[in-house]
Amino acid sequence: VELGAVFTPAHTWDVDRTLELTGVAGRQSSRYTLELPAEWGAGAAVRVASRWRVGCDGEWRPLSQLKGRTDWEPDMADEWSLALGCERHGAGRRRGGLDNLPLRFGVLLRRWGYRVGGAEIDEARVSLGTGFPLRGGAGRLDCAVGYGWVGDQAENGYRDRVLRLSVSVVGLEKWW
Repeated sequence: VELGAVFTPAHTWDVDRTLELTGVAGRQSSRYTLELPAEWGAGAAVRVASRWRVGCDGEWRPLSQLKGRTDWEPDMADEWSLALGCERHGAGRRRGGLDNLPLRFGVLLRRWGYRVGGAEIDEARVSLGTGFPLRGGAGRLDCAVGYGWVGDQAENGYRDRVLRLSVSVVGLEKWW
C-alpha cells in the first residue's frame, strides 16, 4: 500500500497587475492582496496482482473563502476532485507482444472553483492509455485518449465535450 498526503496552509499573495493594450494608447495597473484558503489532498495505491494496481486521490480547496477580489468573491465555490485509476505495469517477457504493454484506465470527477451563471461547474473525464519502452530502457513513449464532459447548458449556460489525445515522452535520465 502506498499513501500520500499534501497540505498547503492558507497564504497571502500581493499582486501587481499591469495590462498593456496593443494598438490603443494606454496601460492599466492594479494592486490587490489575495487571501487564499488552505488546501488538502490525499491519495492511495494498492497492488492487487503481480502487475496490477489501483489507486485513488482527492483534493479539496475551499475557494469560497477566497478574499481580496470583491468582484470574484460571489462567484467562487469550493473546488474538489476525485480521481480513480487502474494500471497494468509493462512486462519484459520475450515475445510477449501486446501482453508486455502497460495499460492505464482512469476516471476523474471535479467541481470547479467558481460558478458560471450562478451554478457550479462539474467535470467528468475518462481516459485509456498505454506506453512503449524506448531502446535500452532510456524511457518510454506514452499515449492516451480521453473524453470529458464539462458543465451543464441548462444550469449555467456552459457545456463542453472534450476528446483529448495525449502523447508524451518520459526520459529516464541518470544523475549519478
